[in-house]
Amino acid sequence: MESKYRLFIVSFSDSKKYKLICMAGDHLKVLTDIENYLNDYLRKEFPTETFAYYTTPKVVEINYDHRDSYDSYPDLNADAVKQIKDELKREIKVMEAEKELDRDAPYDAVSAN
Repeated sequence: MESKYRLFIVSFSDSKKYKLICMAGDHLKVLTDIENYLNDYLRKEFPTETFAYYTTPKVVEINYDHRDSYDSYPDLNADAVKQIKDELKREIKVMEAEKELDRDAPYDAVSAN
C-alpha cells in the first residue's frame, strides 16, 4: 500500500538542504507559502533587487520508504525558515557588495574604443 505521506528534500539558493514530510499534495501550499514569505521579507530589505534565484525552492521528491536515510536532515519548519531567511539576506548583501566593488573597478569609466 502506498503511503499517504511524501518526503521532499528542499533548498533555497545555496542554503543547506531540509526535509519536508507532508501529506500527499500538501507540499505545494507549504512551499508556496514559504516562497511568498521569503519574497515579502527580502522585498522589504532590498527593494531594488529581484529574488527568484534565492526564493524559488529546489525540490526533490524521495521515496518515502527511504526516509530513514534522511534522518540527519533538519526539518523544514519555522526555525529552518528563519535560518533560510537570514542566510538569503546574507547572500544578497554579499551580492550587492560585489556589484559595488565591480562598479568601483579602476577601469569602470573607461570606454572601449
